[in-house]
Amino acid sequence: MIPRVIGEVTAGILLGPTLLGYFYPSAFSWLFSGFPQEDRMFGLMYQIGLTLLMFCSGLKFHT
Repeated sequence: MIPRVIGEVTAGILLGPTLLGYFYPSAFSWLFSGFPQEDRMFGLMYQIGLTLLMFCSGLKFHT
């Protein structure tokens, strides 16, 4: 279990803005670029997920 986690963290550091974004910013933006309204879509998904989480937590607390 631990080696898999270390591999995932290492891949995240290598592919993330820490190394790839620093040394090759154009490759980083090409690889991880989305669409113009991506931040609004993720914000909406975040709000829906948070609402469902609060609803489920309240439902379990009420019973």
